[in-house]
Amino acid sequence: MVIPVLASGQGFRTGIKAGGNLSNLGTRDADTNSSTLRAGYHIGWIGSWDLTEFGFMLEVVYSTQGGKITFPGGSYEENYNYINMPIALKFDIGKDFNFHFGPYLGILLSADQIEIIGNDENYYNIKEFIAGTDYGLFGGVGYDLGDAWMFEIRYNYGMSDVDVRDNFDRRNRFLQLSATYFLKK
Repeated sequence: MVIPVLASGQGFRTGIKAGGNLSNLGTRDADTNSSTLRAGYHIGWIGSWDLTEFGFMLEVVYSTQGGKITFPGGSYEENYNYINMPIALKFDIGKDFNFHFGPYLGILLSADQIEIIGNDENYYNIKEFIAGTDYGLFGGVGYDLGDAWMFEIRYNYGMSDVDVRDNFDRRNRFLQLSATYFLKK
């Protein structure tokens, strides 16, 4: 009974969101020198329930993530594609700003690696070495521009080791800048 009341009550909005990602792989590998940022994007659906001074957001978003890892003698870039499903608790800050946070669950769609050693480049499908799910926490701030637009910045902190091999430890970390267009209020 609660869900229909929320959906039909004050402040239910649904929309489309898209934006850019800057991601890297938090790593604890002994032979790794550094992990650098990878530019990507995200696009998907958002549902927002605005109650009084707080609300909820549910999203289903396609997201490109990964990072570039350097090691003695070379580097490789790992590219992961996910369907992420974040659930946020949202608090209004004044009339137009909000702070939101919550957990996310990601379902891996594909994973590949570009290995560069000297002048040689090798391409690999590494999906079998990457966990099928990822989970973590996120937090961010948003700005509502009227009833139709919301702009936000969010940091996602992956808590699961997405690399299933014993000698590797990779955790998704990514910053997102998003624009959302709400279809109805």
